[in-house]
Amino acid sequence: MQGGYPPPGMMPGVFPMTGMPMGMAPFAMPMMAPTAIPPARTYSTGAPPPTLLSRVRESSLTTVYVGRIPPNVDDDFMRQLLTECGRVMSWKRTKDPTTQKLAVFGFCEFESPQGVLRAVKLLNDQTLGEKQLQVKTEQKVTDYVENWRVNHLRELKAKKQQEKEGKEGEGGEG
Repeated sequence: MQGGYPPPGMMPGVFPMTGMPMGMAPFAMPMMAPTAIPPARTYSTGAPPPTLLSRVRESSLTTVYVGRIPPNVDDDFMRQLLTECGRVMSWKRTKDPTTQKLAVFGFCEFESPQGVLRAVKLLNDQTLGEKQLQVKTEQKVTDYVENWRVNHLRELKAKKQQEKEGKEGEGGEG
Protein backbone atom coordinates (compact mmCIF):
# COMPACT_ATOMS: atom_id res chain seq x y z
CA MET A 1 0.00 0.00 0.00
CA GLN A 2 2.80 2.32 -0.88
CA GLY A 3 2.03 5.78 -2.11
CA GLY A 4 -1.42 5.85 -0.53
CA TYR A 5 -3.00 3.52 -3.08
CA PRO A 6 -5.05 0.53 -1.96
CA PRO A 7 -4.40 -2.97 -3.31
CA PRO A 8 -5.79 -3.71 -6.78
CA GLY A 9 -9.57 -4.34 -6.77
CA MET A 10 -10.31 -2.17 -3.73
CA MET A 11 -11.64 1.35 -3.73
CA PRO A 12 -9.84 3.88 -1.58
CA GLY A 13 -11.31 4.15 1.92
CA VAL A 14 -13.73 1.23 1.42
CA PHE A 15 -13.08 -2.02 3.19
CA PRO A 16 -14.73 -5.28 2.16
CA MET A 17 -17.31 -6.82 4.46
CA THR A 18 -15.79 -9.73 6.29
CA GLY A 19 -17.28 -13.22 6.18
CA MET A 20 -19.16 -12.65 2.91
CA PRO A 21 -18.13 -13.74 -0.58
CA MET A 22 -17.78 -10.97 -3.13
CA GLY A 23 -21.06 -10.20 -4.98
CA MET A 24 -23.39 -11.75 -2.40
CA ALA A 25 -26.12 -9.65 -0.77
CA PRO A 26 -25.84 -8.99 2.97
CA PHE A 27 -27.68 -11.52 5.16
CA ALA A 28 -29.70 -8.81 6.89
CA MET A 29 -31.65 -8.06 3.70
CA PRO A 30 -34.69 -10.31 3.21
CA MET A 31 -34.82 -12.20 -0.04
CA MET A 32 -37.60 -11.11 -2.40
CA ALA A 33 -40.14 -13.78 -3.20
CA PRO A 34 -40.76 -14.27 -6.91
CA THR A 35 -43.85 -12.42 -8.03
CA ALA A 36 -46.61 -14.47 -9.57
CA ILE A 37 -48.19 -13.18 -12.75
CA PRO A 38 -51.98 -13.45 -12.59
CA PRO A 39 -53.57 -15.45 -15.39
CA ALA A 40 -55.00 -13.49 -18.31
CA ARG A 41 -58.63 -12.58 -17.81
CA THR A 42 -60.98 -14.08 -20.35
CA TYR A 43 -64.34 -12.74 -21.37
CA SER A 44 -67.58 -14.55 -22.09
CA THR A 45 -66.34 -15.34 -25.59
CA GLY A 46 -63.30 -17.07 -24.13
CA ALA A 47 -61.04 -14.66 -26.00
CA PRO A 48 -58.42 -12.54 -24.26
CA PRO A 49 -59.11 -8.82 -23.90
CA PRO A 50 -58.39 -6.73 -26.99
CA THR A 51 -54.84 -5.48 -27.14
CA LEU A 52 -53.70 -2.14 -28.45
CA LEU A 53 -52.33 -3.85 -31.55
CA SER A 54 -55.65 -5.59 -32.26
CA ARG A 55 -57.49 -2.28 -31.85
CA VAL A 56 -55.08 -0.64 -34.28
CA ARG A 57 -55.61 -3.46 -36.78
CA GLU A 58 -59.38 -3.22 -36.36
CA SER A 59 -59.38 0.56 -36.78
CA SER A 60 -57.47 0.24 -40.05
CA LEU A 61 -60.24 -2.13 -41.14
CA THR A 62 -62.89 0.58 -40.77
CA THR A 63 -61.17 3.26 -42.85
CA VAL A 64 -62.53 4.53 -46.16
CA TYR A 65 -60.99 6.68 -48.86
CA VAL A 66 -63.12 9.65 -49.89
CA GLY A 67 -62.04 11.19 -53.18
CA ARG A 68 -63.13 13.73 -55.78
CA ILE A 69 -64.13 16.22 -53.08
CA PRO A 70 -64.74 19.65 -54.65
CA PRO A 71 -62.05 22.05 -53.40
CA ASN A 72 -64.64 24.55 -52.13
CA VAL A 73 -66.24 21.97 -49.76
CA ASP A 74 -64.96 22.53 -46.22
CA ASP A 75 -63.91 19.93 -43.67
CA ASP A 76 -66.83 20.49 -41.29
CA PHE A 77 -69.33 19.73 -44.04
CA MET A 78 -67.49 16.54 -45.03
CA ARG A 79 -67.29 15.38 -41.41
CA GLN A 80 -71.03 16.02 -40.96
CA LEU A 81 -71.79 14.12 -44.16
CA LEU A 82 -69.70 11.16 -42.99
CA THR A 83 -71.29 11.26 -39.53
CA GLU A 84 -74.64 10.57 -41.20
CA CYS A 85 -73.20 7.15 -42.15
CA GLY A 86 -71.86 6.25 -38.70
CA ARG A 87 -69.78 7.47 -35.77
CA VAL A 88 -66.57 9.01 -37.12
CA MET A 89 -63.44 8.23 -35.10
CA SER A 90 -61.19 10.39 -37.28
CA TRP A 91 -61.36 12.39 -40.49
CA LYS A 92 -58.08 13.38 -42.14
CA ARG A 93 -57.88 15.68 -45.12
CA THR A 94 -54.54 17.28 -45.83
CA LYS A 95 -53.77 20.72 -47.20
CA ASP A 96 -51.56 21.46 -50.16
CA PRO A 97 -48.34 22.80 -48.57
CA THR A 98 -47.86 25.53 -51.20
CA THR A 99 -51.42 26.80 -51.72
CA GLN A 100 -52.85 25.83 -48.29
CA LYS A 101 -56.00 24.62 -50.06
CA LEU A 102 -57.69 21.46 -48.81
CA ALA A 103 -56.90 18.29 -50.74
CA VAL A 104 -59.56 16.74 -52.94
CA PHE A 105 -59.41 13.52 -50.92
CA GLY A 106 -59.35 12.34 -47.32
CA PHE A 107 -59.54 9.28 -45.08
CA CYS A 108 -62.34 8.55 -42.64
CA GLU A 109 -62.12 5.99 -39.86
CA PHE A 110 -65.49 4.80 -38.58
CA GLU A 111 -66.20 3.26 -35.19
CA SER A 112 -67.77 0.17 -36.73
CA PRO A 113 -67.97 -1.68 -40.03
CA GLN A 114 -71.58 -0.53 -40.32
CA GLY A 115 -70.35 3.04 -40.94
CA VAL A 116 -68.06 1.80 -43.70
CA LEU A 117 -70.90 -0.13 -45.32
CA ARG A 118 -73.23 2.87 -45.22
CA ALA A 119 -70.61 5.33 -46.50
CA VAL A 120 -69.75 3.16 -49.50
CA LYS A 121 -73.42 2.49 -50.33
CA LEU A 122 -74.76 6.00 -49.72
CA LEU A 123 -71.93 8.35 -50.67
CA ASN A 124 -70.09 6.63 -53.53
CA ASP A 125 -70.99 8.38 -56.83
CA GLN A 126 -73.08 10.93 -54.89
CA THR A 127 -73.01 14.30 -56.68
CA LEU A 128 -71.44 17.06 -54.63
CA GLY A 129 -71.08 20.36 -56.46
CA GLU A 130 -69.83 19.59 -59.96
CA LYS A 131 -68.20 16.30 -58.96
CA GLN A 132 -69.26 12.82 -57.94
CA LEU A 133 -67.71 11.60 -54.70
CA GLN A 134 -65.63 8.47 -54.80
CA VAL A 135 -65.86 6.39 -51.62
CA LYS A 136 -63.94 3.15 -51.61
CA THR A 137 -61.94 0.80 -49.40
CA GLU A 138 -58.94 -1.48 -49.66
CA GLN A 139 -59.68 -5.15 -50.38
CA LYS A 140 -58.91 -6.21 -46.79
CA VAL A 141 -61.46 -3.66 -45.52
CA THR A 142 -64.05 -4.86 -48.04
CA ASP A 143 -63.50 -8.46 -46.92
CA TYR A 144 -63.70 -7.51 -43.22
CA VAL A 145 -66.92 -5.51 -43.71
CA GLU A 146 -68.51 -8.29 -45.77
CA ASN A 147 -67.63 -10.86 -43.09
CA TRP A 148 -69.08 -8.53 -40.43
CA ARG A 149 -72.27 -8.07 -42.50
CA VAL A 150 -72.82 -11.82 -42.91
CA ASN A 151 -72.27 -12.45 -39.18
CA HIS A 152 -74.48 -9.51 -38.23
CA LEU A 153 -77.33 -10.81 -40.40
CA ARG A 154 -76.91 -14.28 -38.93
CA GLU A 155 -77.13 -12.83 -35.39
CA LEU A 156 -80.25 -10.84 -36.27
CA LYS A 157 -81.95 -13.93 -37.72
CA ALA A 158 -81.08 -15.98 -34.64
CA LYS A 159 -82.43 -13.25 -32.35
CA LYS A 160 -85.63 -13.00 -34.36
CA GLN A 161 -86.03 -16.79 -34.25
CA GLN A 162 -85.57 -16.81 -30.44
CA GLU A 163 -88.19 -14.07 -30.04
CA LYS A 164 -90.58 -15.98 -32.30
CA GLU A 165 -90.09 -19.21 -30.31
CA GLY A 166 -90.58 -17.30 -27.06
CA LYS A 167 -93.92 -15.87 -28.23
CA GLU A 168 -95.14 -19.26 -29.44
CA GLY A 169 -94.29 -20.79 -26.04
CA GLU A 170 -96.25 -18.09 -24.21
CA GLY A 171 -99.33 -18.48 -26.43
CA GLY A 172 -99.66 -22.23 -25.81
CA GLU A 173 -99.72 -21.99 -22.01
CA GLY A 174 -102.80 -19.78 -21.51
